[in-house]
Amino acid sequence: RILDGALLMEVQLHDPRVDVLREAGVPTVLIGRTEDPTGLSYVDIDFDRTVRDAVEHLVGLGHRRIVYVNHSADTIAEGYGPALRTRDSFTAAMTEHGLTPLMIPAEDSAASGRAALATALRQAPDLTAVLAMNESAVFGLLGELSARGLTVPGDVSVVSMVTSPQVAELATPALTAMTSPGSALGRIAVQTLLRHVETGDGEIHQELLPCVLEVRGSSGPPGRAGDIAHGRGPSGPE
Repeated sequence: RILDGALLMEVQLHDPRVDVLREAGVPTVLIGRTEDPTGLSYVDIDFDRTVRDAVEHLVGLGHRRIVYVNHSADTIAEGYGPALRTRDSFTAAMTEHGLTPLMIPAEDSAASGRAALATALRQAPDLTAVLAMNESAVFGLLGELSARGLTVPGDVSVVSMVTSPQVAELATPALTAMTSPGSALGRIAVQTLLRHVETGDGEIHQELLPCVLEVRGSSGPPGRAGDIAHGRGPSGPE
């Protein structure tokens, strides 16, 4: 009981840490949120709007076969909020556009990104765009596309979600990304926690911040090069 307050990250939908801190009467703020955040202060990414904006960007460019590379199957099974919320939002956004959603889980590593891309191409050989929320895997994904002779964005567009500009600029081409509001999340969470600790009034603060689309070099319309690479066109199946 030497804590004045607690700031929780990597929040699961059913997070036992929250119950422990509530029982101990410790002022708590979440970066993330549980399935039912009633009575809890939190600041989190607006994952639904973020996914919908990313899908809208790709659909607006003309893409119809879009695959989502998420975090790992274990992470999803454990109830990690961002992985579950983005999975559900992707399904909803694609369905609203009359498109078939396909999600591929991936561990947080370049090797898993390569494997995820291989799986995606087996299940959807006509894919023209990949949406990813896994910074570690996305570089493996790009490497696998290159190894298969597929260009970005000529054959396959790639959009990375919840990504910093610094990471996006490391890729070649630089990644079109839904830029994470990471600094704002941290600032608002700390300010809220300090207010709880200093005033003790318990006023609940709940806020969602969307990621912002920054178009760089990894997204574009599905082109003729993509049709040929995927076996479509006059000499291939329509």
